[in-house]
Amino acid sequence: MVEDVSRRPVTPSTRFHDSPIRANDSALITQRPTAIRRLPFTPAQNRSNLNPAGTSSTGQQCVGPRAGHIRSTKPIYYQTVNYLLEVASTHDRSGALRSLHVFGEQIAKLNSVRCLVHGLEYKNTLIQMSLDLGVRDHPRFKSALEEDQSALREKVMDVLYCSGDEQVVLSLEDNAAQSLLDIIQLMLDNALLHTRDATSKARRLIGKLAKACDKLPSSLIISGVTQRDEHPTFCGGFGYVFKAMYQGKPVALKHMRMFQGTDQRDIRRKFCREALVWQRLRHPYIVPLIGIDTESFPSSLSMVSPWMKNGTVIKYLSLFSDSRARVSVLDGLIREIAQGLAFLHYEHVVHGDLRGVSQFCFAQERSKSVFLFQSNILVDDSGRACLTDFGLTVLTDATVSQINHGAGSVRWMAPETLNPVTGFARTPASDIYAFGCVCLELYTGFPPFHILHDAQVMLQVIQKDRPPRPPGDLIPDPIWNIMQQCWAHDLTERPRILGIVLDLAMYERQLADVAAVNVDISILTEAHNSGSVTNENYGGWVESVIAPFAGFIDVAVNPRNHYVNLHEMADGSEGATLYVARLASADHDLLNLPEDVRQRDEDNFCAGHPTFVAIKSIPIVPEGNATLRKVLLERRILSAVQCQNILQMDSLYVDPAEDALWIRMELMDRTLSSVVDLASVGLVLSDNIIAGCVKDILTALATLYAKNIAPRNICSSNILVNQQGILKLTNLSNATKFSVGRSHSSNVQSDANALGALAWELAVGRRQSFQILSVEPEWPPEIVSRTPALREFICQCFNPQSTQFGYNQLIESTFIREACDRAALAQVMVQCSAFEKRLRYPRL
Repeated sequence: MVEDVSRRPVTPSTRFHDSPIRANDSALITQRPTAIRRLPFTPAQNRSNLNPAGTSSTGQQCVGPRAGHIRSTKPIYYQTVNYLLEVASTHDRSGALRSLHVFGEQIAKLNSVRCLVHGLEYKNTLIQMSLDLGVRDHPRFKSALEEDQSALREKVMDVLYCSGDEQVVLSLEDNAAQSLLDIIQLMLDNALLHTRDATSKARRLIGKLAKACDKLPSSLIISGVTQRDEHPTFCGGFGYVFKAMYQGKPVALKHMRMFQGTDQRDIRRKFCREALVWQRLRHPYIVPLIGIDTESFPSSLSMVSPWMKNGTVIKYLSLFSDSRARVSVLDGLIREIAQGLAFLHYEHVVHGDLRGVSQFCFAQERSKSVFLFQSNILVDDSGRACLTDFGLTVLTDATVSQINHGAGSVRWMAPETLNPVTGFARTPASDIYAFGCVCLELYTGFPPFHILHDAQVMLQVIQKDRPPRPPGDLIPDPIWNIMQQCWAHDLTERPRILGIVLDLAMYERQLADVAAVNVDISILTEAHNSGSVTNENYGGWVESVIAPFAGFIDVAVNPRNHYVNLHEMADGSEGATLYVARLASADHDLLNLPEDVRQRDEDNFCAGHPTFVAIKSIPIVPEGNATLRKVLLERRILSAVQCQNILQMDSLYVDPAEDALWIRMELMDRTLSSVVDLASVGLVLSDNIIAGCVKDILTALATLYAKNIAPRNICSSNILVNQQGILKLTNLSNATKFSVGRSHSSNVQSDANALGALAWELAVGRRQSFQILSVEPEWPPEIVSRTPALREFICQCFNPQSTQFGYNQLIESTFIREACDRAALAQVMVQCSAFEKRLRYPRL
């Protein structure tokens, strides 16, 4: 029998009979008592953490990317309980000690599901205990609660990845279900699950639970909606839309209609699940969900969103009588609609009913004929297109007794959605078809096949007929080409939305002037250093992420056709992944590459050697991506400098399979920080080898200096080495550009300091942070044993006079003049590999 996890365990009283701690005793709280009573529980004692069936859960199978996930054995609020025990023991609070012992023993026995069901309740209990002990605002109590978040997060991960728990969760009812919904939603709202996969699983789970228990997370419920109009402003496919007020602002109140002969509980459950989908969609071109109102219509729920005073996209366009102004606004609206749709698809949401016309449909409500007016593209107060009613088609189908298949949306429906054999399935590809129809109706003012009846439209679409092109130049060639691609009969031949967005961005750039892309690097750097590139700079996530790369991306190439056998090497920040890939045979002639890179690829091909490259894949996300902004800054810098000691971006591509930016780079052997690590465990680097390494980086610094650029991020982890022993500086996104004619000494001093620190690291085999080096430093033994030239060079790096006029003084130093040749550095790379092998396999 499944355990009743909704049964709440007995919790201790949160009021103690002991007198409160005096204010002048607070200093004692941070002192460790001489004798502390036995703590109530430890992580090891929680191995009785039972699964719902009452058996041990340590061997329970886990699924998904975390197939090796092992259930957490650490009790929730372990740190907080132990800290409060320490306080109670120090001040001899026997009542508090007893309560905390009972409390600790109880939560140590809870399984993962029950931990989440009672997690917020227990947190409130502990906060009350801390108030009674007088430590509610103490830093150690706050720190303990914060540390315990990780244990709670692990319990969520247990539920998400261990089989069996989901069915137990979905069987929860009433308060237990509400508590679990609230705590998982809290994790999502505060981005505590860290990975995209875990976040997706959590969203799916609370969606299923909301549908199963007919409840929503408490954070979604709002109150205080007032001044509702007596009559609806218009009707949507799933309910009436009233104008109302919330917190002093006009809002749209979408009231869910109920129909006779329908399962109202089932409709409400679907409503809850769709509300969860909507509430997480935050984007400039999506109508936001403010919350769920339960008071205006006690018998049903209502969705609350901002009131769009500009109305539908068709109504808004009618305000522009000047044809030139209308076309300019129209082009912008189409880009915004595409970007909103791209965001939905990125979030794995299918709109399912995209249209721009305030179309009416015929329906039956309580045996009475009514007309329902629908439009799913609105315009906000700033004149931006915003999508709405996405994902509600399932709800519409359940509440409206429709005739004329699709409630009048036949004209926007893809052929596969008209086919009963395929179950009228709506997919991202059907959204793409509808987008092409929206483009047609916005440019012409009419829906597709507007002179035909719905039955005739269905026949035309199934027979592969498409609307003809309007006469003249009403629809520009680039837009018409996109529309034709969207209308492909085979859904696999339709473009992905990211490709459409890219094409629209390129079209916009052609209209505006290509020169607009060439933004001055100093302006971009200033914007990056001040935080992030704002929407005002680029007008939305697509312009800020894709369009600035227009001069760098090889848009004619699908990189997956030319780079094969991808093997993941490492994960980076914000979802970036580094791969090693092989260039397909003879494809060097088909790619737009720098001449030296093309020649290198051709030499390998002629010699019969495969060409391996590094591919850095960075997700293109609607909200923007700090990693992509850094790439843009670095790419603009690299376009201005050519140096063999600076790692170049050979080419940039858009990967249509994963909606990612691909950066092809030279495949390097290792980072310089790995050489430092090997030096720390016995690899010996002579002074001339160290000088050879430093010389390469000094060459890169001098090249950048000549272009009035300082990288400002010199460290061993940002320096790569290839098999030929060439060191290359990378990660120039933090670089700054100087004004011509000004003194550079203060600007380059930090880079010179970092260079000295780098020489120090290679000599001693450990990393060291420096602010300033004294004139007569106390050298460690590893430096004392080195040549005077090395010590003198390090001192020069920390002497502002040495870089007052650039890097010439450092380049001409005795230490650099005695640097080894390239062959010696290449041999060091071989030695590093052999040394690593001996460390890993000492018996070989």
